[in-house]
Amino acid sequence: MKRERAHAMKISTFIRHSHLPPPEHWLDFWAIANVGFFIFAFSLLSSRFILSPGMNVALPQLPGPLSAAPTLGVLTLSNDQLFFFDGQILTLKTLEGALRYFLSQHTLRPATLLLRPDKDLSVGILCQVSAMAKRSGFGRLQIACLEEEGTKSP
Repeated sequence: MKRERAHAMKISTFIRHSHLPPPEHWLDFWAIANVGFFIFAFSLLSSRFILSPGMNVALPQLPGPLSAAPTLGVLTLSNDQLFFFDGQILTLKTLEGALRYFLSQHTLRPATLLLRPDKDLSVGILCQVSAMAKRSGFGRLQIACLEEEGTKSP
């Protein structure tokens, strides 16, 4: 009886294993594709291409003190497109009209406008404001900046 039982177990094991498909030993394409996608995404997120959008502008270093020209008005530019000029808070739509009105009240020519930009101001807004100032009649623009440490103003 023991012998028959052992023989039956051997036959059942053989039958069970003979109907199973052979195990696959190759790597799954989608697993490799997912790992490659994650590596690509993390490399993009850690690169400077994604983290610092915008345009870098290298300003020249002046060796001596800054020279300033007499200005007619001062326009303070903030990053949230609010502009402070002649005691008023202006937007991009109302700025050009205010500049024209200001120039009609003053006769000093060529008129120079001093721009005081915020440190986070985009170059696009600075270009738009410069074009508006030129259209409204200002002859020159002067952009305020910080002097190099150790230099003295005239």
